[in-house]
Amino acid sequence: MSLVDELGSMRLAIQAAVKEAFKTPEVIRMFAKGEPTALRTKLRELKEAKDLGRIEAGPYKEQAAEVLIALQKMGETLSAEEQGLLSDAKNVDAFVAAEADLGESARASILSQAS
Repeated sequence: MSLVDELGSMRLAIQAAVKEAFKTPEVIRMFAKGEPTALRTKLRELKEAKDLGRIEAGPYKEQAAEVLIALQKMGETLSAEEQGLLSDAKNVDAFVAAEADLGESARASILSQAS
């Protein structure tokens, strides 16, 4: 296996892990662009939708955790309530493992796929 093949395989594995952690293309895009304000807005919109009954608690927690993981990995400070939501997330480990290996070229590739 050549170095190019090996790098390509690694890149695909990282992309798959990030896609597993982030299921919403909008969140992938905001994370890849480094937009914490947009992610916070998305989180507020999700909470409002839950409060108004437009989204049930399960999907809300899953989507909110996705946003919170992205915010945390961008170095944003999470409130105690946000940390509680995040502790319920099932996909934290998958994202942490993928994020550790995520390079700039992989980030650009993910961004291009999310657009």
